[in-house]
Parts: sequence; C-alpha cells; structure tokens
Amino acid sequence: MPVYANTVPQTVRQGDTHPAVSFLRDRLKREGFADVKAAQTAYKLVVDGICGPKTWELLLNGGASIVPYRQNDTRWGAIVYTSAGNNSQTIANSGCGPTSLAVAMSAYGKRVEPPELCKAAVIGGYRTANDGTSWSFFAPVAAKYGCKTMQVSRADTAIAALTDGDGVIASMGPGDYTKNGHYIELRDYDPFNQRFYTIDPASAQRNSCSRDVIEKQGKQFWIVTPATSPETLRLGSTGEAVKKLQTALNQNGGRLSVDGQFGAGTEAAVKDFQRKRGLASDGVAGPVTMKALGL
Repeated sequence: MPVYANTVPQTVRQGDTHPAVSFLRDRLKREGFADVKAAQTAYKLVVDGICGPKTWELLLNGGASIVPYRQNDTRWGAIVYTSAGNNSQTIANSGCGPTSLAVAMSAYGKRVEPPELCKAAVIGGYRTANDGTSWSFFAPVAAKYGCKTMQVSRADTAIAALTDGDGVIASMGPGDYTKNGHYIELRDYDPFNQRFYTIDPASAQRNSCSRDVIEKQGKQFWIVTPATSPETLRLGSTGEAVKKLQTALNQNGGRLSVDGQFGAGTEAAVKDFQRKRGLASDGVAGPVTMKALGL
C-alpha cells in the first residue's frame, strides 16, 4: 500500500460500525466535543453530523491550528541553507528538520517560519556539512520559542504522546519517505487501523502510513510540547491568564467583560462552554477545557 494512501480516516455516518467509529469517538473526546455536530459548529463547517474528509482534517489538525509548512514553499525553498559554503544546499532540499519543528510548534500558537529556524540551526552549529540538520537541533531551538522536546527511540512512546495530543517529529531512515534521511511530523495515530497520519515537509501527498513503516524506518522521535502548560483557573483567579480565558470564551459565544477577574459571570460562561462541548460542567477551566478553547 502506498505511503500516501488513506490521507484521512474513513467517512463516519450515524449507524456505522467500522473501526473509524471508535477512532472518531476518541478524537472527539480528546478535542472536547460531545459529538460530530459540535465539532462542525466550532470549526464553522456544514453541520450535518457526518464526519467526512473536511471534518476529519480539522480533528486531526486540532481545529486547523497546525500550519503544514513545506520546505519547498516558493517563498523560501530557494534560500541557501548551508554551514559549508555550499550554495546548492537550500531549504527545499535539506531544510526538513527546521520545517518539521515549525509545523510542530505551530500547534501551540508559535508561528515561526522555516527560514528563521534554518538560520537558528546554522548559527547554533546544528546544520551539518552534508547530512542536513543534526538531532541536537530540536531541544535548544524549541526552548528559544517557548516549547520543549523529549527525545525517544520507541514508536510506542511516540504513539502515547500523539494519543495525549502532543506533537511528534520523526527522523526517518531510508524507505518510504526518503532515500537517505528525512524528518517528518507525526500528527496523529489511529490505533484501530494501525495507521499514522503525517505532515511531510517535502510532500503534501505523503500524509499517512502504516505503523509498520514508522516502527521499521523511524530512527528517533521528538515529543514537542509547550514549555509551560496553562494554569487551572477558577472562581477567584485573577490576572492576564483570566483575560485570555475571557477572550477565548467570548470567541465561543460568551459576552464577558475582559477584566482579568474570574467572577460569577466568567464561571457561568465556563460552565456554558463545557456543557456545549460535552465536558464536565464544573466551572473550572482546567487542562481539558483550556485545550478545547485553544489555550
């Protein structure tokens, strides 16, 4: 089966019983939605309760918060990316590492384009003479932009991170994705069909593969997360974090004064949002509610 087959899971309709139904339930729960219609409403799609390609794409991409940067983008593909004075080395042919990190960090609101990260790689000494970007690049450069990475060698550890909603970068050896070496972003894993959904910075077409491909060809993995997770906010909380919460609630139908005071009105708005998303309606803005709000 080609590496690019099944770019999104099978369409799910009410009454279906195929394996994609279980995966859909997992992803709706993770993203904080009670059902498909709630997700489609939030994503401003046609609300028909059918999880087709567009709905799946947004669920897999965290509501389209991920930017699928490509190293061969015409805006920067021809920019030289070298540490050896070799002007034939460009972002298009060797910038997969920085581009994959740009994709991973975009899920957390970090809009850093590949040229900036390529420059950081060269300055930091992480651009090798002939082998692209070194493995040592990810941790220090991600930290510069408010993210952290954990390097692991097992695919099952990467799967656990994806299940939790974290981003994962994979260093791929020769095979389906590359002849020599290549970095890609793993955006999700479907345990029911044993399939990874990926963002390949070199190809918009190569965007899924079997578990077997990642287990056999994946050399190392970097789990990418924010350096700090949002704090839990509740009645009586104050400050800038509350203002961000109030702004996000207003973007989801609230009518709050953005004053940084978590009072009865903010608590009621949190409960209303939680009810609409099928979450526990306790009025406390914890990790699940924050994620559902995009914070």
